[in-house]
Parts: sequence; structure tokens; C-alpha cells
Amino acid sequence: MSSMSTAPAQPASKAPTTTTRAPHVDGTRIRALKYDNPDERHAAILVLTRSFATGNVQNWLAGVKQPGLSAPACTLSQSKVKSQLTREQRNLYYFYSGMLSSSFITGGRVLVVVEPVPPISNGPSVLRDYTVVQNPDVQTSDDVAVKQEAIRVVVMWNAPGAKIDDIGVVIKSKQLRTMSGGTFPWTGWGIRGTLRALSIQGKFVSRHKTACKDAGVVHASCWTLEVLATDPDSEGRGFAGIAIREGLSYIDGIGSPCLLEASEPRPKAIYERFGWKDTATFQSGVGIVRSDGLVPNGSTPSKTSANELIGVTSWTMLRLPPKSM
Repeated sequence: MSSMSTAPAQPASKAPTTTTRAPHVDGTRIRALKYDNPDERHAAILVLTRSFATGNVQNWLAGVKQPGLSAPACTLSQSKVKSQLTREQRNLYYFYSGMLSSSFITGGRVLVVVEPVPPISNGPSVLRDYTVVQNPDVQTSDDVAVKQEAIRVVVMWNAPGAKIDDIGVVIKSKQLRTMSGGTFPWTGWGIRGTLRALSIQGKFVSRHKTACKDAGVVHASCWTLEVLATDPDSEGRGFAGIAIREGLSYIDGIGSPCLLEASEPRPKAIYERFGWKDTATFQSGVGIVRSDGLVPNGSTPSKTSANELIGVTSWTMLRLPPKSM
């Protein structure tokens, strides 16, 4: 699904500004995520959670009320996930942890765009940035800077025929933590949130199959851009473009179509520039939530004007390989 407690929350990251950001530095590259490395896996999940903390579909699925969520700080360690995230943030972390595992289990391509970063002096007053990981391809070097990389983008390409919602995959990837709340019973998305997720996923699949049939391609032959997440502090620096170009180079090389879902106009426009075309538009949560996926002021739908509760808009999109375009 593209893109997206009473414990004290982590300090919110600064909201992305509209000013021009510095371009990525020399040495920026895209590589496979080292899933077996717990530090790197946590860094990727943290970037995913930060990226989609305010996503409208995620708000709808989780039943988030206004004013909504803030992004967890990049200084959040894995050991503090349970104690320093709000209930909603923690469930989102579990959700993307499950999605990451599902993609690996079903043979997907999970990659990260990384940027070399200079070393930061250690000290009691220095907070570690947990989106920074050790460069796995550098064993020895006098240049400490090349040993550290910051994960700027996480991208998941699901393989043709991948059944990420298969019950065996769901159990193995621990996706049920999102529903139950993990070690915090009854604090997860619950039955309602789970049914919302199943409902919207069903709508995506149904519309994708129709679009593929209309285009004369086999649905089971399509790759899916399941998730493309840019850390909010790194938006506007060209990292997402690196991820998309690499993925399309791979997929076009084997002549496969590619599907995705978009839930906000800005990323939809970016995907269109790379050749995707929208095939269907639909609303979720009509009469329950606003277009941002939130219930206004945390009130119940019955106390909110029906004109506000227009629901969340989603688009299904299809990109044909160049020879067919």
C-alpha cells in the first residue's frame, strides 16, 4: 500500500520547509537494505514511520483524530520504541516493520538511498541519529566519514505475484502487532483498523486487475511500487528520483508493467512524470473522516458537518514498459 499509548512522544522533527535544500553529496548511492542487520532495519523502519506519520491514508487506517501525529525524532533508538512513542506512532512503526518483512519474505526488492555523512563526536550531550548506519561495504579506512551513511529513502518493489496479504506471510512478518498493539494489548488498530486496511487493499487489487485487463497485460506479471518513503528532513533533494530511476531501469530491463497506489496529489504528479497513468480514483472513509484522514477536532462523525467528511482520495496507477507505451 503505497504511498505512507499514554507514553510521552518523542520531540517532533522540524516540519519540512519550502526553501531550496542542498543537493545530495558525492558518494550518494542506492543499494540493497541489509535486512539482517538490526540497526539498519530499525533505521529503515524509522524513516518509513517518519515519512508517513501524517499520511492521510495512514490517519484513516489508524483512526487518528485531529490534530494528528508528528513524526518521531530521528534520535529514537529501537529500545525506546515501546516507551517513547505515542500509541499511534508505535502502531505505525509496527505497520511498516511488517510491510518491510513482507516484502523480503515474498522476494521483493527493498533498497535504500544513502548519503555519506561526516562523523559526529561522541559525548553525553550528543544525541545519536538512528537513521545513520555503518557503510556495509567499507571494512577498513582512515576516512571515518565513508564508514557512515544516512538512509534518506526506503523503497519497496514487490515482485510479480507476491501475496503480501497471505495469512502465512502476515503471521511470519508480525503484521498482527499492528492490530493488537504488540506488548500493549488492545492498543493497536483493532478490528476496525484491520478491516479498513483489508477493505482499501481489496479496492486497490480490484482496480489494478481491471486496469491490467483493459491494457492487455497480465496482472500477475506486474511489479508493484509498494512504498517510496523519503525522510521528511531530506525532501526536495532528489533522493526519491534516484530510487525511482533505479527501479524502473531494473523493471524495464525485464519488460514488466508496474503498479502503484497514490493518496496525495504531489507524489501522484511525480509518478506521472515517470510514466505512470492513473487508472481509477476512489474515496475511503466517506462520512467518517476529512480528506486528510482525520476526524475534525477529535469529534465523532455525528457532530461534524457532512460537507467536511469527504473521505480520503486514492488513485491506482499503471506504467507499461517502454516498448508498450
